[in-house]
Amino acid sequence: MATSIMVGDVKGANPQSVILAGNATFGASGAVTSATTNTPGFVFADSGTTGQYTITTDETYGALIGISAMFFNNSVETVNSQWQMEAEYSSGVVTLAYVNDIGGTEAYADPPSGSGVYIIAVFQRGVARPSST
Repeated sequence: MATSIMVGDVKGANPQSVILAGNATFGASGAVTSATTNTPGFVFADSGTTGQYTITTDETYGALIGISAMFFNNSVETVNSQWQMEAEYSSGVVTLAYVNDIGGTEAYADPPSGSGVYIIAVFQRGVARPSST
């Protein structure tokens, strides 16, 4: 229910906004064992690089406005692990990375088997926003 309220609020404020949502679970060696999109328009997949995944959209949007990825752990305890968003969106692809931070050292790693991620991304149709440099 909260998702539909948020979708309505965002679309009401800006009809050019597009919200894509879904989730994925991981198996051995970080392989994507299932991915479900709650809205049509994107595919979540393993990028082929340790701990890195891609969201490929059906449409190329002008800009990625925001993204939220909430990692969940099904009976697997992982100390000091977090999702880190790569801030780049290009030609219909967003990159997510699973990062372990142990003792102040960050490194890409495969998520534990049985864990997963919920994803909500907001895109803007039209012209890309200028970068803020």
